[in-house]
Amino acid sequence: MAVFFCGCKQRSTDAPATVGFRLEVDDMIKDEAVRLVSLKVFLMQPAKLWFGEGDSGVGGELLMPNADKLRERKVVLIASRVVDSHSTNTLIQVSLRSKAEGGDGGLLVEGSKWSGVTAAYPVSTNTKLDDFINVTTKSGDYPLDAPLEVGRIRGKPLTLTVRKIN
Repeated sequence: MAVFFCGCKQRSTDAPATVGFRLEVDDMIKDEAVRLVSLKVFLMQPAKLWFGEGDSGVGGELLMPNADKLRERKVVLIASRVVDSHSTNTLIQVSLRSKAEGGDGGLLVEGSKWSGVTAAYPVSTNTKLDDFINVTTKSGDYPLDAPLEVGRIRGKPLTLTVRKIN
């Protein structure tokens, strides 16, 4: 006689729907000189993330979680407006950073890693940071494989795309 036990674990109510991903937006700092926004993506299945404007951005896989958690990747947008001491030159610096945690199931990779890209844009002295860059998306559940416009940089779309890996 053979006895088999099988069970299922109830999914947390915080877990995203199985056909999409959960996005948590945290607008940490928003003033005339600095903007800091954190975006966290949570997902149950293997996926890749891309966040950026045009061809410039950050991305990577959502690694297998440690212990019994969801796959997760954090993206941070940092923007600062800098005026030189003579008030003749003004720059807006935008930095996109991505952090992956977890591993590949214990085979090769385990840990935490940051990656990113930074660009500086010369602007007129009367350009406000809020006019140059904005973030309009809200926390919620979103579909996979569809670009999500998170906001705008220089009037161009800033997008987040989460694609499933087959």
